[in-house]
Amino acid sequence: MLFKTKSKATTNTVPKPAVEASALESELNYWEQCLSASFGDDGLELAPEQRDRTLVPSLEDIQTIQSKSKANPLVFLSSGMQASVYYLEELKRAGFAPSKFSRVLEFGVGFARILRQFQPLDAELHGCDVTPGVIEWCKGNLGGLGQFLVSDFDPPLPYPDGHFDFIFANSVFTHLQHEQTLAWITELRRVVRKGGAVITTHYDINEHLRGFAASELHRVWAEKGYFEWGDRSVRENNICYSPELLSQIWSEHFEVLERRQYPLEQTHLVCRAL
Repeated sequence: MLFKTKSKATTNTVPKPAVEASALESELNYWEQCLSASFGDDGLELAPEQRDRTLVPSLEDIQTIQSKSKANPLVFLSSGMQASVYYLEELKRAGFAPSKFSRVLEFGVGFARILRQFQPLDAELHGCDVTPGVIEWCKGNLGGLGQFLVSDFDPPLPYPDGHFDFIFANSVFTHLQHEQTLAWITELRRVVRKGGAVITTHYDINEHLRGFAASELHRVWAEKGYFEWGDRSVRENNICYSPELLSQIWSEHFEVLERRQYPLEQTHLVCRAL
């Protein structure tokens, strides 16, 4: 008999903190190298603040808008770097030159987890959010990095027409109601310059709707082109569009350049302002 069944090994029931921390350190190092290489292509270097573990919100603050895992500085920083690498690659692939941007806006900035990673750019960094607490935190901790303000739940934004070269919204349009989505698409077109870049993230049907009955999805898809669930309030509402309708509603004001899917991540929609 090769195996005993009466006793169970206990060595792997709980991950060893040192091993887990080592894995997270490795992941952070990997994404830092990727980000450094991406900026390095344009002769730019990372700033020390991009890896500063003291500039991370507390667990209590994090849980106001995100999962508690982001309170771990290693997770907070590596996930922000990962997202930034994706955005930079998408911009370059679409023919944009990030190093030439003058103004960048993160719509729904949160704690600037991603925006701070654009610091090497010679551009003004702006962030807006509907949650006053996160903007207060950004001003108090990252005031030298960019300009932050509280925005309303509905348009307009307090920026001039054509003010930005690049706008991105990470997991924002996943939580808006359909009517709000249409209004904010129009508003983002107003504040981005003609020919400017806009990248937004959206739920992927295969990843986020697999638990729903196929018959129900087909019915809703045919009638509306999108599926909405949860509490109809910001952050608690969820919406997933069919690829066809998603491209259609953005094509009113933008040229849709790419709809890029990532494993275990939201779909990125890359657009150029018409």
